[in-house]
Amino acid sequence: MLRIGLVSTLWLAIAATSQAGPLISEIYFNPPGGNDAPTSNALEYIELCAPSGTLLDNTYLIFLENENDEFNGQNPGEIENIFDLNEMTFGSNGYLVLAMRNSAYPTLTSTPFDIAVPVNAANPTKAESLKTLANGGHVYQNRDTGAGYGNGVTSSIGHVGQNADIEGSGFTAMLISVDPALGIAPALNQDLDSDNAGLDLLPAGWTILDSIGVFGEPDETAFGRLYGLVNFGPGANVGLPGGVEPSATYINTVPGVGEIEYVSRVGTGLAPSNWMVANLTDNAATGFTSAQRNYAISGVHATLSNPEVYVGSTLGPAPFAYGTDITVTFGADNVGFEGAHIPEANSMVLVGVAAVACGLFARRRIAKS
Repeated sequence: MLRIGLVSTLWLAIAATSQAGPLISEIYFNPPGGNDAPTSNALEYIELCAPSGTLLDNTYLIFLENENDEFNGQNPGEIENIFDLNEMTFGSNGYLVLAMRNSAYPTLTSTPFDIAVPVNAANPTKAESLKTLANGGHVYQNRDTGAGYGNGVTSSIGHVGQNADIEGSGFTAMLISVDPALGIAPALNQDLDSDNAGLDLLPAGWTILDSIGVFGEPDETAFGRLYGLVNFGPGANVGLPGGVEPSATYINTVPGVGEIEYVSRVGTGLAPSNWMVANLTDNAATGFTSAQRNYAISGVHATLSNPEVYVGSTLGPAPFAYGTDITVTFGADNVGFEGAHIPEANSMVLVGVAAVACGLFARRRIAKS
């Protein structure tokens, strides 16, 4: 197969007239100690940012499989998680968080739901899953019966997935909008890379608003594939069947960060410097306690130094030290980057995002003659 990039003038026109945002702000996908989804702690969360009060319509957050092997026998590009964000709103401070059922963060356990008792306890709605934090941020917490983010009928926050959590080994996260007059919503297990060699033609009516790719662990980097504009991984990223999209950026975080558990946006632009990745810890040397769930930047525990943080392509210096707790800021500015990554209403930041997305992601297949 031969692939050629296409720039969609329609997408450019849409981008030029759109409001700024939303953007991905934080994804905490692999808390220390392993998969939390089936437990009562349920500590993963996802944060988005946009102008204050933004109402989402025909907007979805999807996670693509990243894993492959030397035999090209896996299925990178398959949609393994979908969050239907329709009817959700951003708080007065410009933040929206997706949280798991029974999340044990003190900020959440001490904040009541805006609607104390659902009309139908067996089927709580998104509006009935809302908690408004003291800082004005909106948190949509799964209030249904499913563990973690729930799944289908067991999720009150619009999540369907192969699992009720985000895969700890990594992913490509894409925030997309869908024009219902031109296309349909994403579907679980939909394959956006049918031959594992790069994204196919983007489905009709889809616009990529933001994206980030992450290999969480070193053993994924040799053969896996990522589809973000910016991508991080603890190890070299080789050619087919591994790799990233043409013109995309891949940053090897070795040495410095040998495992990635957390990613956050620190600016609204397209450059890698607008992203940070880190390894977190529950080591007592950081001041961690199970009561506070105050997970912190990892490093050398013996000397309490060398925080495991990449900001863009640079191993530090981050604006915080080893042991800084960065997970309690969900629903607010990311620590160390206050006010640096919330898009302003009517700004043109997404013109650039959409323009690059068009050239990077809109592809079609032409049979070789």
